[in-house]
Amino acid sequence: MATVAHRAELASGFARELEEVSGHFLGNMTAAQAAASVATLARDQAAKSVAIGEGVVTKMSLFSAALEGAGCTLTKPRGIDKGQEKFARL
Repeated sequence: MATVAHRAELASGFARELEEVSGHFLGNMTAAQAAASVATLARDQAAKSVAIGEGVVTKMSLFSAALEGAGCTLTKPRGIDKGQEKFARL
């Protein structure tokens, strides 16, 4: 398990790398805070449609509810139909 100092160092490095490719680091947040922040960003940018997917450590339902509350229409992933796996490969 990472120490608090090590987590801060990792977050700082991630923020620098993200900003080097024109990204914007929103900070260290709980899942609920992140969902609210993303919804505010979508609202501020007048986003009407958002594609969303389940993350490794996030729950899509938190973001779905926040984004729908911000007036966005969501595009959600769906599973691959049985027998169609070969068509889903890149």
